[in-house]
Amino acid sequence: MLEIYLGKNTQRNQRLMTILNTYGLRYTCKCPSQLTKDDVLHLFMKAPDCFELLSPKLLRYRRYERIKVSELVGIILKQPENHLRLPLVVTKNQVFPDISPDELRTFIPREIKRHFYINSIFKDYSR
Repeated sequence: MLEIYLGKNTQRNQRLMTILNTYGLRYTCKCPSQLTKDDVLHLFMKAPDCFELLSPKLLRYRRYERIKVSELVGIILKQPENHLRLPLVVTKNQVFPDISPDELRTFIPREIKRHFYINSIFKDYSR
């Protein structure tokens, strides 16, 4: 099951939801404003580099050697909608920041893609 943290762009969110519902993918939507410290740390653990999840304005903290992880998490929690690259898609083992509707299609199982492809071919021939 996918966890999705949606951003402020309602059109993009709607397109993502349409794709998820069209292909019958199981997901839960989570509100970024309700993130806790543990949630952010969990996201960091799943990311190869925690700075991939952060907005460009927070990338300056990458150069700071003395900043603690707890301080960085505190900054993120003040405005998660502005400090994270939303929408985020979280799978069992990974987190994908700033996901687009086209990139979301990579989470569709091959069998479902095949089913939709075959149905589209038969629709074209039945006309």
